[in-house]
Amino acid sequence: MKHLAVIAFFMVLLGGCGLIEPSATHRFSTKPGTSSEAIFACAETTIRILKIQRGTWSDLITARDASSGLFETNRFNESNIVGIRTQIRYEPETGDGRIKVKASGPYFTDLGADQAAAQFASGIAACLRPNNSFKPTPLRGAA
Repeated sequence: MKHLAVIAFFMVLLGGCGLIEPSATHRFSTKPGTSSEAIFACAETTIRILKIQRGTWSDLITARDASSGLFETNRFNESNIVGIRTQIRYEPETGDGRIKVKASGPYFTDLGADQAAAQFASGIAACLRPNNSFKPTPLRGAA
């Protein structure tokens, strides 16, 4: 019976590790009426550029739903995945969006979540500017 208690304790302890996963949030605003597809295309382009600069960025799209304004990479809601993953929630009517970034290394070391969120937001903003030099092309994953 004592062994079961020890095993249960470690299961609870390990299950709680997701609570310490390094993450950051960044809010952004665009012109109301900007489509979710435009935001998502810019997100894809930005991720592609960031991945070239730093290979820990995940470019595997696991959710892309323009009707609900949701974009995610690499099973964002799961914990204990190494790399930099993103989630965008966007409201086209108001132009308001929220970026979440998880940046976990081995043993939940921080791969720079705050910096990654700021870089991601900056890249999306640059892409949305008129006459930008970004050329969005689809990434692999969910369509």
